[in-house]
Amino acid sequence: HLTTDKMEIHCHKVVSFLLTFSILSTAKGNTAKEFLERGSKYLAAGDLNGALDQYHAACDADPTDYMNFYKRATVHLATGRARNGAADLEKVLELRPDFTQARTRLAELKVKDGRYEQAKKDYAQLASAPETQEYLQRIQTAESLVASASQLKSSHEYIQAIDLFTQAIEISPASISLRFSRAECYEATAQFGQAIGDISRALKLRSGNVDGHFKLSKLHFATGARAEALVQIRECVKLDDEHKACFDFYKMLKKFNKVMDKLDASLQENRFPEAVQHIEKARDLEKTKNYFFQDYLNEKSCLAFTRIGKTEKAMEVCNATLTMNERNVEALMIRAELFEVEQNFESAIADLKKCLELDENNQRCKEKLQRSEKLLKQSKKRDYYKILGLPRNCDKKQINKAYRGLAQEWHPDKFNTEEDRKMAEAKFMDIAAAKEVLSDPKMRQQFDNGDDPLDAEAERERQQHGGFPFGGGFGGGGQRFHFRYH
Repeated sequence: HLTTDKMEIHCHKVVSFLLTFSILSTAKGNTAKEFLERGSKYLAAGDLNGALDQYHAACDADPTDYMNFYKRATVHLATGRARNGAADLEKVLELRPDFTQARTRLAELKVKDGRYEQAKKDYAQLASAPETQEYLQRIQTAESLVASASQLKSSHEYIQAIDLFTQAIEISPASISLRFSRAECYEATAQFGQAIGDISRALKLRSGNVDGHFKLSKLHFATGARAEALVQIRECVKLDDEHKACFDFYKMLKKFNKVMDKLDASLQENRFPEAVQHIEKARDLEKTKNYFFQDYLNEKSCLAFTRIGKTEKAMEVCNATLTMNERNVEALMIRAELFEVEQNFESAIADLKKCLELDENNQRCKEKLQRSEKLLKQSKKRDYYKILGLPRNCDKKQINKAYRGLAQEWHPDKFNTEEDRKMAEAKFMDIAAAKEVLSDPKMRQQFDNGDDPLDAEAERERQQHGGFPFGGGFGGGGQRFHFRYH
């Protein structure tokens, strides 16, 4: 990929050279005055790029005329090319030191850049200009703000420093050093979006800053924007392929992004055992303990272990996730599922209520809360899982095994007295009912949703409200089953 990028840069340089050569070739038969006149026409028509081409030619035709450079500086500044404009103004003053307009504009640019000492030297030669004292006062204010902000930053008082750096940037919006300083404060207070904004602006003001691209890449990575982080670190490596920190981060990021892409694909396709493996690989690669990705990997680990039935491990990971980030809505919903498996419905409801406090419009959470509340109500009546002594995520093999053991233990023929026999009959009927419901996928699903398919009264209520979750009722009340003692 780096080879492709270098080829693109080389092609761009070749095109730029050919365009420059074409303009110079055209310029041979014309005078600087003619180019200036054409430039003025383009300018009057609003074609700034056309005017700039003519002023380039004028400067090449007569590099001793300060006005050629001044006109080009004007267009550079109008098109946002402040550095080029400042360079032309420096050339103007080299040719004509007493040109007040050029010195005034250059001094203003230096204030905006934060080059206060250089600006003061220019204003010293503009003592008679009416705006000089106003600008000198602004410079003094900016210097005071920067000194105080830098001291606060050194003392780790970042919030106060941000406020002062912001005031200084209002005076010097093109100062790269101020942008970087404020970005450091934003990063220290986990305001990564604002830090990214400052570094991005600094790179627009002056391209080719290796450390700037490196810092921007790490900031994007801190927010979870790993694709953009890779874009920025590639720029860093292109600018300096011997920058060890850049290159090491680039290698890690390429591998990390591949693993994360595989993880996302395995989760989307419900390949959860594979997802667990990718999570471990991602943890091994990401050595910085990035908060965003640690939280994300914990959450997905919690989900994966839940889906493959490792509830104890899943609960451990979910608890760790919520200790790290108590506002993780997905982890709260997954842990609520685990609490349901344990038949701890009160805790499930507490997690889901907290989930809705954090995201009141979360429809999935609302549905899960309604279900947990129904399950809690159901558990106070007849809980088929508890009757068989099984967790809610048990399989058919476990159901059959539990049923055989309990049916043998509570078979009424094993009891002698009438009282014991009646108690055993009632217990045996509950065991048989539990097996019937949990062995039938539709009935079990209905029970898991908080409705007892063998509850005749509840069934009548569902029919009255048209509530047939499987396309029809169960017909005439509760289900019936029979057993024989012999």
